[in-house]
Amino acid sequence: MTAILEAIAAAGVERRDVRTSLVGLGPITDYSSERAPRVTGYQLTNSVELTVRDLAAAGKVIDAGLGAGASSLDGLEFRLADPAPAEDAARRAAVEDARRRAATLAAAADVTLGLVVGIVEGSRPSPMFERGGIEGMALKAASGTPIEAGTQEVVVSVTVTFLVGHSA
Repeated sequence: MTAILEAIAAAGVERRDVRTSLVGLGPITDYSSERAPRVTGYQLTNSVELTVRDLAAAGKVIDAGLGAGASSLDGLEFRLADPAPAEDAARRAAVEDARRRAATLAAAADVTLGLVVGIVEGSRPSPMFERGGIEGMALKAASGTPIEAGTQEVVVSVTVTFLVGHSA
């Protein structure tokens, strides 16, 4: 693990971006004998999670870790460094959409749309990784194992309550 940590540091991952996520020890059991199974050794598992802040370096970091002896790569997760601006934009868009829909419904019901008397934000789903899309950033690693970020989708749900009045 020391060699792996040194390799990923040399590839540009700062110490603050490395976190031990699992340390485990379990028996290696031989079941091939006709007699009872027997323990032939033990396996140590030591896993770390990394935050790679430069997507272009992600392939180089993966290659460095695997080249230094890491035996597995369990997955990738893409996150926005600061989701607040995207969430705020999604909230504005959700309220504008609610107003547009309410105006259509009010016109169909022959009533007037009044003031907003309540807004409730629904539970926020976790941001999802998706490929493609208009709002996203598709980036590709410059070298090493190719990594594609696809699109980060931010979803906000709102319920807006409007006063309605009868048309004259």
